[in-house]
Amino acid sequence: MPRGLAFSRNVGVTMADGDYIAFCDDDDVWISSKIERQIELLQRKRHSEARADKIGAIYCENFMSIIGDSRGIVHVPAINDGNLRESIVRFGIHTVSSSMLIPRSVLEVVGGFDENLKSCIDHDFWMKLAVNNYSVYPVRDALVVVPTLQGRDSMMTRTMQRLAGIDQYVNKWRGTYEEWWPNGRGAVEIENYRSRVIESLATSKLIDFSLMPAVLCILDLRTRGRSRWRLISSIVKIGFRALLVHVFGRSELHRWRALSIETKRRITNA
Repeated sequence: MPRGLAFSRNVGVTMADGDYIAFCDDDDVWISSKIERQIELLQRKRHSEARADKIGAIYCENFMSIIGDSRGIVHVPAINDGNLRESIVRFGIHTVSSSMLIPRSVLEVVGGFDENLKSCIDHDFWMKLAVNNYSVYPVRDALVVVPTLQGRDSMMTRTMQRLAGIDQYVNKWRGTYEEWWPNGRGAVEIENYRSRVIESLATSKLIDFSLMPAVLCILDLRTRGRSRWRLISSIVKIGFRALLVHVFGRSELHRWRALSIETKRRITNA
């Protein structure tokens, strides 16, 4: 019986004998210089940072390759940089597929990946680094290629399991969010996280004409006590993104998302 992504990664860590651990998921592809570039950055940071023992991970940007879309590939930027707790509070939580290089000692401190979670594994790991006061640093080049295909069989396709995993993540980290964002903002931030992830899932279903899973996502949002206008806003976002893909191609959706992330980073840094 399959035990899930977190279990598989933890087994891989146990079997590996190196000082650093990196994962390459599904049919993602590393650029040949990926590990070398990450080790170089790790060494520079260890010489320049006051708390070299608090470097939790080195990651990188990626290229989203849209199979069957003649418009090419999309550059996905890395957002979280430096102290991870501070970065998440400022920019939100952003992980990049198959990009992390993690010291084995860090994995031992945070207890590896949470095998109880059905999804949100990478976001959960990012949070575990953050609450342990680790920093993360990105190589500012795309060193991973992530092929994307309509109907791709991944965690995103198993709608009920995905929704249950989102609930698990939210319930696990709600108290931490409320501590990090005081005066009631934490509850808002964790629900905004839930909405963003579910909206993204619903969009992917609608793009593939999987109407029933898309409806399940919208119903899940409705049961969370969202106001009528916020629910309407979510439905409009989902419909607009799906329309964008059907008119201009899936690559335009990823470009729009990447631009939104980068714009948020620049505005916050201004």
